[in-house]
Amino acid sequence: MADKKITDLTELTEAASDDYLEIVDTSANASKKITRENLIGFAGTWQSYTPSLSWSDGTTDPTSATFDYAKYMQIGKMVTVQIILTVKRGSGNRVYATIGLPINSSVNGLAGTGVEDLTSALRQPFNVSSYAYNAVTAYLPSAMSRDGSIRLTFTYPIA
Repeated sequence: MADKKITDLTELTEAASDDYLEIVDTSANASKKITRENLIGFAGTWQSYTPSLSWSDGTTDPTSATFDYAKYMQIGKMVTVQIILTVKRGSGNRVYATIGLPINSSVNGLAGTGVEDLTSALRQPFNVSSYAYNAVTAYLPSAMSRDGSIRLTFTYPIA
């Protein structure tokens, strides 16, 4: 292959995870091979995690809150998280739920959306944002008034 230009090679239209690419390792000043999988990082599998949870605004926490689904997927330097949190209100009247991230974010101030049915029988959209690198806060439209759930999906960058 030393006598061919890269532009003269047959094009591969779909690379398998174990296919090799040529890469120049500038720290070693040498050409090396790398798999597509190692180049883009871990991809493709949802991983479970146990997020932390805290409540704020209002005066009383709900009776219980259970993560029915808490998974994430990392592709390269991006992480996507999906969460379903079932809440038994009791006398709880909180407005903000702060949920821990599986991997710290590289930015402060990420934003997203979710839906909830804790403030109304109809699913309501709400904002999700972060003011820390390790958690996001779900901002309910008003204080909890019934049992229900919080569902959110968001993607964020990592270092």
